[in-house]
Amino acid sequence: KELGEELPSPLLLLGFSKGGAVLNALMREAKATLWSRVQAVHFIDTGLNVPGVFVVQGLQELKEVVPENFEIWLHCTPRQLEDPGRPFVAKEHDEFQERCKSLGFVVHRRLYGEGLPVSLEMHFDAIRCFETSQDDKDSGP
Repeated sequence: KELGEELPSPLLLLGFSKGGAVLNALMREAKATLWSRVQAVHFIDTGLNVPGVFVVQGLQELKEVVPENFEIWLHCTPRQLEDPGRPFVAKEHDEFQERCKSLGFVVHRRLYGEGLPVSLEMHFDAIRCFETSQDDKDSGP
C-alpha cells in the first residue's frame, strides 16, 4: 500500500508503553471521521514515569462517535502495575477502567506474567502475547 490510500475498516489502534499517551490524545479529540471506524483500542502495558497516561475527560464525546461494538482493552504486566517507584500506574489503570465502564464502554483487562519475576523483558513480551479479541487463539497468558 502507498501513502494517501484509504485506511482499512474496521481499525484496531494499539499503544504500547508510553504510546498509550498517544491513544489517549486521540481519544480526547474524538473525531468521528476516525473513531466511527475503530473497532477497538489496545493499551499494551501502558505507563509513564509521571502520572497522566490515561484520559478522564472527553470520554463522553468519544462514546457518541464510536461503533456499537467498540471495545477498550487494557493489557498489563506486573512490570507496570507493581512498580514500587510508580504506584500511580496501577491506580490510573483502575480509575480509567472504572470511568470507561461507568460510561457504558466494554472494557477487557488482561494480566500477563503474573507470578513471574518482574523484568524489562516481561514488559516487551506483552507485545508478543496480547489478546486481540475474545476469540484470539494465538495469545498467551
